Amino acid sequence: MEYLNFPHFSSKHSQVHIALFRDVTNAAALKSRIIAASTAKGSYGEKEREAVNFAFIDARLVRH
Repeated sequence: MEYLNFPHFSSKHSQVHIALFRDVTNAAALKSRIIAASTAKGSYGEKEREAVNFAFIDARLVRH
């Protein structure tokens, strides 16, 4: 896992954790949960959004 620091952001969001996962078999379920959390209402929605407060990037799409 890699860590990147961004001191110009607030302390709550100043560090990014980067990990590469291989052979993920539940990507569709994770994507569905993130989408559902984004539209959920009330305290349940707030808890779900906090639980999935991350992003996924398909490494095949990243070029250097």
